[in-house]
Amino acid sequence: MKSLLYRSVARADLGSDDIFEIVRHSSENNGARGLSGFLIYQQGQFLQLLEGEASQIDDLLAKVRCDPRHHSFEVLCEGSIERKSFPNWRMHRVIAPDSNAMIDRIAEAQEHPLPSEVLSAAVEFFETNQRTRDNQAA
Repeated sequence: MKSLLYRSVARADLGSDDIFEIVRHSSENNGARGLSGFLIYQQGQFLQLLEGEASQIDDLLAKVRCDPRHHSFEVLCEGSIERKSFPNWRMHRVIAPDSNAMIDRIAEAQEHPLPSEVLSAAVEFFETNQRTRDNQAA
């Protein structure tokens, strides 16, 4: 099995209804593919974790990379896993006000520990977005 974490930038006109539809559609399709994971949307950026069979993730990524709702696709972490951290999350949207709350939310939900590099990349995503928000507010 494989775990993959990526970041991308949302199209500027993407609204909350679009985000809801992405999560709903992903949850349905990921269940059929045997994939699990989460999606975080913050400051106009996506952070998504996918877990499952490598061939299923690779097939999905070929489609995700071409999705016009986002750009600047970047794989942050990719590796082999023995079992899924979130087997019951076909695609769960994680909503949290800061990196500490995000870590708490993920820690509460995971059935098996995430690879440390995945957690570190997720924290960096939140902290970078927090700095951006702070700079915009100043």
